[in-house]
Amino acid sequence: MTQKLEGKELVSFEELLMANSVIVDTLAQLLIEKGVFNKEESAKGRMSSAGQ
Repeated sequence: MTQKLEGKELVSFEELLMANSVIVDTLAQLLIEKGVFNKEESAKGRMSSAGQ
């Protein structure tokens, strides 16, 4: 799944965005499983931040 980069190799913006999306989604799922917040609160937060 991942590749080790050599020296000063760069990743594309698309690759960086995808990696960030995976991390954020995983963190949100973990917080939901632990009961920190629920799916409805998560969806509501996404909707309110999209309108800003």
